[in-house]
Amino acid sequence: MTNAKKAEMMVRCKNCIKRFEVKPKADKAKCPHCGVEYRISWPKPDLPYIRGLAK
Repeated sequence: MTNAKKAEMMVRCKNCIKRFEVKPKADKAKCPHCGVEYRISWPKPDLPYIRGLAK
């Protein structure tokens, strides 16, 4: 995976402001830096978006 593609698969944690990678088609992702878990949506197949906190 190229650096540009890898950057597209990343989101910024709303808690610690650090970026982390999201696995393709994941519906949840946990920040490896602070441990907060988020719900993920996919506006495009290669563009993850944080929808809110996971329940």
